[in-house]
Amino acid sequence: MQRIVILAFNIGEGGGIIAINNLLEILDPITTELHFIGTVDKGRENPFQDLDMDKAFITHKGGGSKLIRFFNIIKTQIRMSYAFLKLVNQVDTAYFMGDTLILPMLISKIFNKNIILSLISSSLQINEALNDSFHEEIKLVTNLNYILSDLILLYSPSLMGAWSLDKYQDKIYIIQEHFLDFHEFKVEKKFNKREKIVGYMGRLSSEKGVMKLIKAIPTIIEILEDIEFIIGGTGPLEEDIRLELKENNLSDRVKLLGWIPEDDFTDQLNDLQLLVIPSQTEGLPYIILESMACGTPVLAANVGSIPDLIIDGKNSFIMEDNSVKSIEENIIRVLECSQLEKIAGEARDFVEKNFNYQAAVEKYKSLLDKLQ
Repeated sequence: MQRIVILAFNIGEGGGIIAINNLLEILDPITTELHFIGTVDKGRENPFQDLDMDKAFITHKGGGSKLIRFFNIIKTQIRMSYAFLKLVNQVDTAYFMGDTLILPMLISKIFNKNIILSLISSSLQINEALNDSFHEEIKLVTNLNYILSDLILLYSPSLMGAWSLDKYQDKIYIIQEHFLDFHEFKVEKKFNKREKIVGYMGRLSSEKGVMKLIKAIPTIIEILEDIEFIIGGTGPLEEDIRLELKENNLSDRVKLLGWIPEDDFTDQLNDLQLLVIPSQTEGLPYIILESMACGTPVLAANVGSIPDLIIDGKNSFIMEDNSVKSIEENIIRVLECSQLEKIAGEARDFVEKNFNYQAAVEKYKSLLDKLQ
């Protein structure tokens, strides 16, 4: 059995927290030692401080000018590398969650450790979506990490082409740490008892396409007069969204929920007839699985692993892109679908069959056997 250290950078909210917790739960029964080194953004609560294992946390400070950001990233990676060096002889495998940790990656190579790179998202694509200034630097670092890795983990085959990874196909392994607790995520309100409510739940930032959804709402409510929207989450676009709703007199048709407490999450999903994921880039969003498990169909943009997960009109819906026009047309299409209740049932059946804990453990056991 393997001795593994997990290194995670800048994964401190939403799906990132779930991904790490799920991975730890999967690996626990199939490893002899499990260590964790992760970063925590300065000023934020540490979501992993109660982990029952050998762990190290590095405070990372974001923001500032390009030079300051670069300096802080290097400083954080040096501190992570130092923590790694203290236990490097106790592990066989370094498991990287994220594609920018070049200094710890080099240490892994120097000490001849197995290197697994898990791509839960593409830093380069996120950088492009945000029009960030670090494009060339991130491109260089991520390509170096791909070269140094022994195995690259992707959620689905679609990501190989979407993220320009075809030349690394010999080291790519299709796997994901997604599984759900079906006692928590379940159908609590029958679909035919739900109001015509459409929801978005996620980070309020440009790469998630949430502002395009907001701009699509005026046209949608002209055609579907009894429709309402809820927007759950926080992020840099929160104030812009409030202003957009106010300017278009939409405050009575769109409810901003802010951060949704964990105890209320499944209740909110059970209130919806449709969840919309209008992202410009994605890996495999947990919210899709959680929504489907609650019997709520999803309408998602055709990005990342989504087309390998959703069969349009069968277990949920795909839109060709995340333009305002596409969002308008597809929300209307979905809510006018006569088979929507049946599709909601198919969505629940699909995730229950394919995203359970035992299936995830077996897949990861097979992965680690490749490193023996």
